[in-house]
Amino acid sequence: MKLIVSSLALLVTSTAAFLPHSNVALPNIQTRQNVHPITKRYSTKTSNTEGQLNGVQEFESWFQSKTLENDTMKYVSHAKFSNGRGLEFIGSIKDVLATEKPVIELPKEFVLKSTFVEDKQTLESMAEDWDVVLSVQLLQECQKNEESDLFGYCRLLTQGMPFEKDTVPSSTAPHCVRNWTLEQKKILGASKRGQRLLNVVDTQAKEWNDKYNALDSEFSNTFTKEQFFWAMEAVNSRAFRGDFGGEDLFKKISKSLIPFAAAAFGLNVVSSGSGPFASDERLTVALLVLSCAPVVLNFISENFGTKTLDAVLLPFIDSANHLQEARSNIQFDPVKGVFTVCMEGKNCIVEEDDDRKQFYISYGEKRDTELLLNYGFLPNMNDYLDDGETGNDEIRRVLAELFNSRSI
Repeated sequence: MKLIVSSLALLVTSTAAFLPHSNVALPNIQTRQNVHPITKRYSTKTSNTEGQLNGVQEFESWFQSKTLENDTMKYVSHAKFSNGRGLEFIGSIKDVLATEKPVIELPKEFVLKSTFVEDKQTLESMAEDWDVVLSVQLLQECQKNEESDLFGYCRLLTQGMPFEKDTVPSSTAPHCVRNWTLEQKKILGASKRGQRLLNVVDTQAKEWNDKYNALDSEFSNTFTKEQFFWAMEAVNSRAFRGDFGGEDLFKKISKSLIPFAAAAFGLNVVSSGSGPFASDERLTVALLVLSCAPVVLNFISENFGTKTLDAVLLPFIDSANHLQEARSNIQFDPVKGVFTVCMEGKNCIVEEDDDRKQFYISYGEKRDTELLLNYGFLPNMNDYLDDGETGNDEIRRVLAELFNSRSI
């Protein structure tokens, strides 16, 4: 019996690191969870520069009215740059770095969320996939127009236009391959690499069509397939993923048992001395089992449970353009219930030719195939384009030729 007790006590000690979100003191990484992008959003030159700031005024007015004690707009605001719409840094770099204040702070009330399941075979229907759920939520919010709690965000995505029945807003990623003409796709298909990408585009289109058909008739009677595709494009080019305390049953039970586990551990310590329960080995074992329960359940979740994350749309945060070397940090603070973006270095801010400063976020690396499939962008593509206005044909010709010449 002493061997059993010793083994259980060792389990508590050696596996405590697996216990998340407990009420005891833990490192910040446990209470401020890192956010990882599902996909990255890039901006690029476009022939439609006049429309790049449409919806910005409505969005920023909405955001400011909903977050009166928020300092976000003291640091950044939307602006048009040579590489498209982005965030202009208007605050003090020294102040942000010295105080470690977040540049952007977004209350979770303004976030759309779904569950990201890695194993698609566990889904009962394609309509349950993360991007479908987010797209449905986004369309439902856009349909409400001024009555939506996310009115400003919807107007930013629809470029200032009200959402009306049977009308499709302008693309949020106009140069991704699905929006190209047949002539533009012919240039891309001139290489085997480009042809493979076109095959992926066709596969994605079929998948999105199947997902639309998997939705119930109430949805399809309300929103057209083209509107659904618009939302899917927005979601796949703007969403982030991370662990924000979502749908994991084992972890939920684990967290709920933590107070009881702590009490059981304390009672076991007390009963191990003198008293009426001092010699009751069955009680000792029972208390130790209860104290180990959160650790065991969390271990089961991490190693044998269904792998799930949360997929989220983050207004304002997803307006920042990408710079790979930018030392930025996007996190979720479950205590305050906010998503934050902090700078860990000055290279998040790049000075433009006109002395304005653009604020960037790094989302890591992506392959060209994914960039061109969902965002209409390739690294360094602006080096091959003339300054100023550039037509769609020229932009997409450069994208096609650059893609065919690369191997990543």
